Amino acid sequence: MASALLPLLEEKERESWIKAIRSGSMRTLRFLSQLNELIEMLYNKGIEVIPLKGPVLAQTLYGDLSQRHMRDLDLLVIQGDILKALELLQESGYILKTPGKELTVKQWHSYFKHQYDVALSHKEQGSILELHTRIAYPRLLGGSENLITDELETVEMAGRSMKCLSKEATFIYLAIHGAHHLFFRLFWLRDLAEAINRWELDHTRILYMVRQMGIERMLGVGLRLASYYFGTSIPAEYQPVLEENKAILSRLVERCQHAILDPQFLTRRNRMNVLLFSMALKPNLQHKWETSSSVYHRWYIRKFLGGH
Repeated sequence: MASALLPLLEEKERESWIKAIRSGSMRTLRFLSQLNELIEMLYNKGIEVIPLKGPVLAQTLYGDLSQRHMRDLDLLVIQGDILKALELLQESGYILKTPGKELTVKQWHSYFKHQYDVALSHKEQGSILELHTRIAYPRLLGGSENLITDELETVEMAGRSMKCLSKEATFIYLAIHGAHHLFFRLFWLRDLAEAINRWELDHTRILYMVRQMGIERMLGVGLRLASYYFGTSIPAEYQPVLEENKAILSRLVERCQHAILDPQFLTRRNRMNVLLFSMALKPNLQHKWETSSSVYHRWYIRKFLGGH
């Protein structure tokens, strides 16, 4: 995205951007090396993980690691293995970032009732690692998260076979993840747009999975924004979803555009906007209650458990 704009810049600014792009590409390569090491270490201890986004997405979607920069690594691990994985990672140089201190077993059980990820940073390299026990809050996906996590395929990267989400499951995950964050980073939308353009997706299958989980609005927001910002042609299979949710999608898209264009939109004073957006993603009272509970629990973690 940036490379296409470089000819429009003044020489000094252009050189600055070239350095930034190269730096991002080198960071992605380091993340691939780190991912290999983590998978090897955890696998040897009987812990299987699934990479989310990151280098695997860069390779499978763009065919070139340098085409997608990243700030951290995301790994999906089953909740029963999470404490064992955390212990191994801390022994290898990682420190807890969120929550910001060690918890008792009882506190960890309470934590994972409301949260589904843990953030760590390497004390020497400074790299960030996020371990996810779920794709999203249970009510959001209607208890059918396995429709995504059971759809796996194998990819070859740096001489290693890795399990990852199938292309259809990845496409849905990109829509869920982006909508959760109001797509405030444009490259999340770029991923969604490129997945439609580059992959031969089974859109009928995707639509079935989305309807089973009741997340038509989340997918609709991503499709509408991808069309607006990247000129992506929306496959005909999704037109009924867009029409059924036309009014609410217009309001949700407007909120996302604020987040994309206004750096202050996601600051503390706009948390209510984000909360209202999240609650409108699904017409379900249980989902609304869980969303409110998760916001309270995040505050609790920051205030009493030293989270960041």
